[in-house]
Amino acid sequence: IVFGDWSSDVCSSDLLMLLFVGLPEEILFRGFVQRSFEARMPRAPATYLTAIYFAIIHIIIFILVPPLFIFLFIPYIGISILLGLVRNWRNDIFACVALHIVYNIAQTLILYLILST
Repeated sequence: IVFGDWSSDVCSSDLLMLLFVGLPEEILFRGFVQRSFEARMPRAPATYLTAIYFAIIHIIIFILVPPLFIFLFIPYIGISILLGLVRNWRNDIFACVALHIVYNIAQTLILYLILST
């Protein structure tokens, strides 16, 4: 499928997200943070605490604009809870990495489609 002039930009940004966003974030949040929380508390609270931490880290810059912060918090907490549940279900981070990458690629494609119209 050829989307137009920006298809190479989309592929480049998706490759960069694969290497520098999805993989490292899942290693950090699901591989280290969630596992560390699970060593100190039951799995469910550890999953939700990791999700809150993940969401806040992603949108901390918007804390000065409370309505925007809350608006952005909802999708970030949602995807983070989903990623944590997938980690719990699969008991590894590989499925989380794959899901995170698919989510980021979908976001990129939607953004480019919106901006190209």
